[in-house]
Amino acid sequence: MRSNRIQTSGRVPTGAFCPKSALFPSVLPLWMPVLLCGVTLIYLPNMGGGGLRLPVNLLTWGIMTLVVLWGALQVWRRGTLRVSLRVSWVLCALVLLSLPWLWTRNTLWQSSALPRLAGLWGSGLVLLALLQGRLTANQTQCWLNWLLLCMVLQALIGVLQLFAPVWAFQWIEYVPSRTGFRPYGIFQQPNLLGSFIATGIGIAGYLMLSADDVSIKSVTEGFSPQKIQRHRVLSVTFMFPALALVPLWAVLLWSQSRIGLIGAVVMEVITLWLGWRWGVRIRCLWLLSLSLLGITLGLILPHTLWWPTAVGELDFWHASSNQERLHLLVGTLQLIAEHPWLGHGLGSFENTWPQALAVSGLHNTAWLTFTHPHNEVFYVWCEGGVTAVLGLVIVVIVWLWPRLYRAGSLSELSLYPLLLRNWLPLPIALHLMTEYPLYQSAPHLMVLLILWRLAWPENQLIARQLGFQQGSGGFLALSMPVIMLAGVLMLGILGGGLVTQDVLTRLERRGLIDPVAEATLAHLPGILMLTQETRLDYDRHTKLLLDYNRTHNSQDLVNYQNWGNAYLQVHNDANVSATLIQIARAQGKSTEVYQIVARAHLSFSHDTRFWSPALQCSKKGNDS
Repeated sequence: MRSNRIQTSGRVPTGAFCPKSALFPSVLPLWMPVLLCGVTLIYLPNMGGGGLRLPVNLLTWGIMTLVVLWGALQVWRRGTLRVSLRVSWVLCALVLLSLPWLWTRNTLWQSSALPRLAGLWGSGLVLLALLQGRLTANQTQCWLNWLLLCMVLQALIGVLQLFAPVWAFQWIEYVPSRTGFRPYGIFQQPNLLGSFIATGIGIAGYLMLSADDVSIKSVTEGFSPQKIQRHRVLSVTFMFPALALVPLWAVLLWSQSRIGLIGAVVMEVITLWLGWRWGVRIRCLWLLSLSLLGITLGLILPHTLWWPTAVGELDFWHASSNQERLHLLVGTLQLIAEHPWLGHGLGSFENTWPQALAVSGLHNTAWLTFTHPHNEVFYVWCEGGVTAVLGLVIVVIVWLWPRLYRAGSLSELSLYPLLLRNWLPLPIALHLMTEYPLYQSAPHLMVLLILWRLAWPENQLIARQLGFQQGSGGFLALSMPVIMLAGVLMLGILGGGLVTQDVLTRLERRGLIDPVAEATLAHLPGILMLTQETRLDYDRHTKLLLDYNRTHNSQDLVNYQNWGNAYLQVHNDANVSATLIQIARAQGKSTEVYQIVARAHLSFSHDTRFWSPALQCSKKGNDS
């Protein structure tokens, strides 16, 4: 008969949130998840968007840079690099994902793709750095508890946004009407909150199943002081994730995130299935009961007097979103059909997708431009071709291939928790198939890398160390100082990005007229503004139009025109297109007017400024 007792490392846990092992340099330090938990509570004014335009992403990348610095110091101190065969496959995948950049035909597309490649290889460095620290069973539980706390806090922010929107506005500038009265936590997008909470639901389920069963049963033996202390600690390890499940499920439903809900349900089914085979069936019943309680609360409360009247009923259909996704799919498949082997080139999607959609007989009916097909597989395929897809397939195989976890002397009871930890990133992985969370939210990326590290078997790393002799003047002596100096430089660039982002936000909110902000930007070194380069360039050229209205210097229009034509080779922008049309019309260039109007109409068919290119040209003829 299978025992219900979970096999642990043989030590009594020293706490749910702070094991003593976190104090030693040879193990992964606790400050990593603690800092992540902290930065997701920090809101700095911004103009929205994604990537490094958002302060929370700049702060999170700062933490990941510290992780890389810590890993480099560990390698330097020990003279060894902890790797495994799986690391080699991940490196191969990164190379394959990057290779299409070499044959991308447009240099502007290549420049646009550089931040994406930097993030890709930076993620690989973060994962490699995380592998440099040992991970005990107690510390794994500790890290997961801190990650769960981070997700619970985001759920509580979501509750604040729903029931106290005035306070939420004062804290994080929450404007309910922007998202249809849906909460979005710190992420400024409801689906990001949904997949983040869904990941927390998976973590809570794992922690409930992996807690020692003394925490959920009556103790019938005599209580010694040691047993009383052990009971208290283990009760915390079970009760915290158990109590967290209810608000997590409720807020997930209130976020009305379909992909978040799908990720949570699939994760719950996998958890219950593995838990049942694991032999912890009583805990599976607890998990199912508390989840149903949270779902019931989430569905019933909107029909009570306590529900905010402005929010209305929950809507999981999102009809307009369905139409947009269909158009995205059609245009993307057309791009893939045109160049299935080599792709169109990295950085090409935003510019080429409207034309591909038009070839299919459709026009973009949304009021915005799309920079991503909302599916990572299709994105990689249409830009990088089969080579990049092969790299993505390798990543998936390394993550999911079961045989990788059956190597070594793992017992059945040790195998199930490892398999379950391996599935914890699933909600974020599913989100990658419907949107692009890793480009919008660096906390999602860091959580994904941490969860991947927590599922990495320690015995594989111990067996595959690469030795270097410290002080030998070889690879280690040369590369480690370079990596550490690069890390310090990166911290400076990210810090400069925070300053630049804040100044640009103030400047943009004041209509690009703020002498103090302009003076600050003029005195900042260029390298510190690197993370905001595209945004800064856009604002500077928009300011040229304001200057022209005052000075009537024709050179300002020429400079704007040169920049705008290059900008539209990569991006789609209605205001830039409309301005170029006015400039070309003033210069008497009817052919150029026609080309700009026709191209803009593909991306913004609702905008009356781009209706009927022939009419626009005839208007030009009448004006002349």
